[in-house]
Amino acid sequence: PGTISHKDRIQCAPPPPPQRTRQTHRLMPPQFRLTRADFNLLSSPNTRRVRGKHFTLAITPLTSGGSPKVACVVSKKTAKNAVDRNHIKRRARAVIYPLMKQIKDQVALAFYLNTASNKATFEELSHDVLNVLRKERLVP
Repeated sequence: PGTISHKDRIQCAPPPPPQRTRQTHRLMPPQFRLTRADFNLLSSPNTRRVRGKHFTLAITPLTSGGSPKVACVVSKKTAKNAVDRNHIKRRARAVIYPLMKQIKDQVALAFYLNTASNKATFEELSHDVLNVLRKERLVP
């Protein structure tokens, strides 16, 4: 009489809280990834470098047609731990990916992120990337 059965306990339990939809981290789609051969083009004399507050952007024209290609580079000097380097790269890719469809030129872009990007907010990073791309007339 004083005990509650297991079946009664399950029926009386409150429902679990609703789960948030989980956003998965996406890699840059293959058509936008900078290949090793394209990356070697960045050492050519045609490459121009532009500094932002949180990164240095290397821009070079691509000889092959297609879409623009991008890479994000974070050195060990910028962030000692691989976890931190990957976190910085993920945030940079999240900022850059929506802008890739607006870039009409066939260019290779390499974002070399610096130590300031480690402490930057997402909004600061996105504002900096957009300003530099507009200054270079890559996005409208």
